[in-house]
Amino acid sequence: MSVLARLYGELLKSPKPQEPEQPILGKTLPELLDEACDRRPNPNAFNQFRKGQWQPWSNHAFRVATEEIAQGLFGLGLEKGDRVAFLMHSNLQFAIADVACARAGLASVPITLTETLANITFILKHSEAKVLFVSNLDLLYQVVPQLWETEPLQTVVVVDVPQNWLEERQQKLHCSLGYEVDAEACPSPGDCLCIPTFVEKAETERNCPIFPQCIRVFSWAELQAQAKESNAVLPVDLSPQDLATILYTPVESGELKGVM
Repeated sequence: MSVLARLYGELLKSPKPQEPEQPILGKTLPELLDEACDRRPNPNAFNQFRKGQWQPWSNHAFRVATEEIAQGLFGLGLEKGDRVAFLMHSNLQFAIADVACARAGLASVPITLTETLANITFILKHSEAKVLFVSNLDLLYQVVPQLWETEPLQTVVVVDVPQNWLEERQQKLHCSLGYEVDAEACPSPGDCLCIPTFVEKAETERNCPIFPQCIRVFSWAELQAQAKESNAVLPVDLSPQDLATILYTPVESGELKGVM
């Protein structure tokens, strides 16, 4: 939320107003972003280090990106209040995904990259996250075996993918008809994340031959492209009282608790 705090700070700045401005009350996070873009356009609102150099981003480009990702998320069939988990580095894409969730009426669930696999599994299950954003394939490959236990999860979005993404997905991520899946959840097994490729043999031999859900895998760019083709309508009934984020933190007993 530090990005939104900075935008909010910019919004409150005004050069020598002729009369006192009314305080901004009862605004949603997307409304604050929209007003900051309209009142104080900034071509260098953000900078991200990519390909060996800093690349500037305007707050307008940031707003457009949040709208595209929000549209893409809603096009996945999510409903207002659904949870979207992040296993991502702290960068521009994290901020875009976070604000996109707010714009779509979804609650973000950021997961610290230093969490254990057991805690990541717990957070995904407890929050009932339906979508998981991951920064890259390395992170995805680490958590794939645990996704057997996260039944509500429906979609994984990979932010940075290699140039041979389509080939990589076909060879390693999508399944062939070599095991049994829930026919209702996954009519076409070839479209599912191929969990058995990453699960240890001892795991596959346990008494659970049917995988409980189909988990689709998209790249960030594919989600944006789908948004441009989607006719999904974003919710217009956003409220300042809507849940924005669930942060999981350990209590004295060591258990993780979700803080709204």
